[in-house]
Amino acid sequence: MKRSQYQFLLALLFLLLGMLIALVLVMPSASAQSQPQVQTDANACGRFRALVTGAEPGDKIRFQLGHDLVKTVEVSEQDTPTQFDSGPFPASDWGFSVRINDKVIFDEIVTVKACVRTLEVQSFDCEHVTVFGTGWEPTEATVEIAIPPAEGGESRADLLAIKQVQPNAEKVITTTLDWDPKPGQYAAVVLIDNIQQDPQSAGFEIKSCTTAQLPFTGGANTRFWLMLAGLFLTMGVALLLFWKINPRSPSA
Repeated sequence: MKRSQYQFLLALLFLLLGMLIALVLVMPSASAQSQPQVQTDANACGRFRALVTGAEPGDKIRFQLGHDLVKTVEVSEQDTPTQFDSGPFPASDWGFSVRINDKVIFDEIVTVKACVRTLEVQSFDCEHVTVFGTGWEPTEATVEIAIPPAEGGESRADLLAIKQVQPNAEKVITTTLDWDPKPGQYAAVVLIDNIQQDPQSAGFEIKSCTTAQLPFTGGANTRFWLMLAGLFLTMGVALLLFWKINPRSPSA
C-alpha cells in the first residue's frame, strides 16, 4: 500500500471517529424528546409532585394518586412541562400513575413524606453563611435563623448573626447571613418568638478566615466538554492528514 493511500485511509478513519462523537453528543437530546418522561419530587414533605416532559400539544395527561385524587391536563404548548401537585396529602405509600391519551407511561408506588423539620448549612465562608430548612410550618410568630458564638452565649446580644425569615407554603426556610467569625465550631439554630427550636444544624468548623472549609460544588458537564474537545481534535488530525496527501502546489 502506498504511503498516500495509507494516509488517506487514516484520515478517513479520523473523520468517521469525529462523526461518531458528534452523533453521541446529539443522541441524548434526541432520545429524550422521543418519549415523554416523568420526574417525581422525593424531597417535598406533606405533598407529592411530578413533572411530565416531552408531551405533544393536544395530549391529555391523566394523573392519579391513590384512589381518589385524579387530575387531567391537556398540553397546550410544545416543550412545556406539565406539573402535578397533590397539595397537602397524608404521609404514606401510594400508587401513582400517569397516562397520556389513555396509555400508561408511569405506574409505581411513591412515598409521601411526613414533614419532619430539618436545618442544614449549605455553604459558608468568613463573610456569609447560607442556611436551608424544611418542614417549618408557616406561622404568624417571629421566625429567625441565628448562629450562636462558638464558646456559647447566654443572651440574644451574644448571637454572631441573626435574620428573620418566613416559612413559605412549601414549609421551607432559607437565608444567607452575614457574619465575622473567629476560629471554632458553629451551628445554625431557629428561633420562634426568641425560643430556640429543634433541630439545630450539624456543626461546621471555621479554622481561620483563609481556610474555611467550603463544600466542593464541582464543574459543568465534564463529559460533554471532553467529548467536544475530542471531536475538534479528531477533525483537526483528519484535516492535517488530508493536507499532507494533497499539499497545495506553490504558485509559479
